[in-house]
Amino acid sequence: MSREQLEKIVFGVVIAILSIIAISTGFLILFISVPLGIILFTPAWLILSKSKKDYSLKWIMTLQCIIIIIITLVIIFVSLP
Repeated sequence: MSREQLEKIVFGVVIAILSIIAISTGFLILFISVPLGIILFTPAWLILSKSKKDYSLKWIMTLQCIIIIIITLVIIFVSLP
């Protein structure tokens, strides 16, 4: 399996998980978790963009989506009674 195929598969799976979470919990939580994810991931984004390794935009976006998923799950579990 080539690296490009792996990138496409992982990115698709992460976007599907994010979509399932958004539909099952309501889209309003994403209005909170997406900005938080962007704020928390910005330092890592800067470090990865200046790294000598060749990180493609899909891998960085996949990491961003994973951070958003984690933040969304934390918000959901904290808000449970």
